[in-house]
Amino acid sequence: MRLFYFGLLFSVAGILPCRAQDFTEKIIPRLGASINVIGITYPDGTGFFSSPSLPFYSIAGGAYYAYAHSNDMYSIGLDPSVHLALGFTSPVSIMLQTPVFLAARVGQGATRYNESSVGFGLGIGGNFTYARIAYTDMSSGRSSTLEAPFLAPAAMAELNLLFNNPITIRFLINLTKTRQSVDAGLGLQRQLDFSNWGLGLLYAF
Repeated sequence: MRLFYFGLLFSVAGILPCRAQDFTEKIIPRLGASINVIGITYPDGTGFFSSPSLPFYSIAGGAYYAYAHSNDMYSIGLDPSVHLALGFTSPVSIMLQTPVFLAARVGQGATRYNESSVGFGLGIGGNFTYARIAYTDMSSGRSSTLEAPFLAPAAMAELNLLFNNPITIRFLINLTKTRQSVDAGLGLQRQLDFSNWGLGLLYAF
């Protein structure tokens, strides 16, 4: 999975040396916001925190590179993005995600020149997440942090609409849970399962 994910990243990097005009014609930048819900549980399904799922409200940005298209109506390409959320705790809580998808689109959003009012997209790829979550241990009353990077295969589906500006409503989900031993603070290592899904609203420009 890691090789596939980093292969997608290198593919994106390989696009950059192309001519500037070609690049600007094929890329659709996006900016907006998302909610990302991360599940953190023990292997038996009980939550590490009082709630098994934690929501993060994120700033989201990314782009779609239409590698190939047919009459601006159908396209396939690469779609990397970044989601960043900060929690003003002590210390600061952080959630950073970098999903990368191989995507296919039809209608609105297939290319920057498509003038359809509605479009759809699907994608498959990988999602890397880094989470650092500040919390208070109830038994000792001490403040600590759970720190967890994890990588999982992921998929996304989106609805693209044309109003004054094109907007995208996107749903993404990790396809599997990731189980690993992580630093749970207070000198503890814990075997935990991590899951993720998110919903975003993005504006194309």
